[in-house]
Amino acid sequence: MEKQIVICIGTDRQGGVRARLSLLTMDGEDVIHEHFHSINLTPGDDPARARKEIEDHLAMPKQQSDIPGAPWGPIPDDEWAKVIGVLPFFHTEAAIKRVADKKAAIAAADELEKQRIAEAIAEAEAAAAAQAQERPAAA
Repeated sequence: MEKQIVICIGTDRQGGVRARLSLLTMDGEDVIHEHFHSINLTPGDDPARARKEIEDHLAMPKQQSDIPGAPWGPIPDDEWAKVIGVLPFFHTEAAIKRVADKKAAIAAADELEKQRIAEAIAEAEAAAAAQAQERPAAA
């Protein structure tokens, strides 16, 4: 039995690159088992970091990763070259800027929501403290 990792390239709905890893258990030329794992690379993502993360996951024992046939070896360089080869077509400067702008807008909205929650908590605590002070005076 031999293990092979083969990558098929596609795109996701938002124009990012999707690399589907076929984790193949082979007996000669016959595929005995195939398990899929996907990586989505959004414009601006670091492909080296994505590769390291997926390879670290694949290297875990089956009890930790729940991947059949685990642990798996590293992704072959010639297969990863498929990913690197298509990035310039999808991860253009305009696409990277668009994604960075969206991430910044989401982060700003998250920060605003955190501030609103903090203010609401402070108001509720102040109201509870005021009520607590009023009770002894009324007695």
